[in-house]
Amino acid sequence: MLNKVAKLKLLGARIKEFRKKRNMTQEKLSEKLDISRNYLSKIENGKKTMSLDLLFEIKDILEMSGNDMLEFN
Repeated sequence: MLNKVAKLKLLGARIKEFRKKRNMTQEKLSEKLDISRNYLSKIENGKKTMSLDLLFEIKDILEMSGNDMLEFN
């Protein structure tokens, strides 16, 4: 079973992966989310948590399914 830190890192990596698949920079995504690029970077590196609202907003902008977001292979 994964601990909280490991889950945050994996979730952040999935967000980063899908952001890059969409050819979107951190700057562009952070603007759409109305958050700082630094905060987004920390999310992608598993160093910061986020609200459920922000998680769902990221999911929608990056056109991720729930499975896409939470499938940690």
